[in-house]
Amino acid sequence: MLPYVCMVKTTVYLDEDVVDSLRALSVRRSKPQAELIREALRKFTAAERPPLPEGLGMFDGGHSHTTARRQDILKEAARSGKWP
Repeated sequence: MLPYVCMVKTTVYLDEDVVDSLRALSVRRSKPQAELIREALRKFTAAERPPLPEGLGMFDGGHSHTTARRQDILKEAARSGKWP
């Protein structure tokens, strides 16, 4: 089971063929349709992430913890609009 995360409700319109396929897949895998959709979107968005800033990790900035904190640093940069 995934740890609790804040979920935002959204509405998506699907073709009937997709709905039928999703229902069948849900039954075959014994998973809710919403979970299958979230998994598919996670995979899709992970493949579409923007590239890391040029030169990231190439230089010694004197801070040994920067590499360990890289995800937090990039998330903060994205929130503040300094990175896509």
